[in-house]
Amino acid sequence: AAAAAGLGALTRHHLALHAPRRVLALGGLGILPLLGLNPAQKTAHLLLAGEQGPATPVLSAPSLEALLARPGARAALWRTWLEWTQEG
Repeated sequence: AAAAAGLGALTRHHLALHAPRRVLALGGLGILPLLGLNPAQKTAHLLLAGEQGPATPVLSAPSLEALLARPGARAALWRTWLEWTQEG
């Protein structure tokens, strides 16, 4: 619903203004459609407006509340984070 309301385009625009090297998207599966990405992916690459080179890597993770409630989710995110940051 947020993407349909235009918030996805606004989010991608603000990310393009900042030009991050990586994006950690906290909020579970609902955050990826906002960025125009497939929610089935845990890691993805987002092509921001004006990008000439490779797309920006995105790692999706559960919300902070979910991470606080589930120690296993925190451990899994930490392992994924370490692998993700070693990629490049």
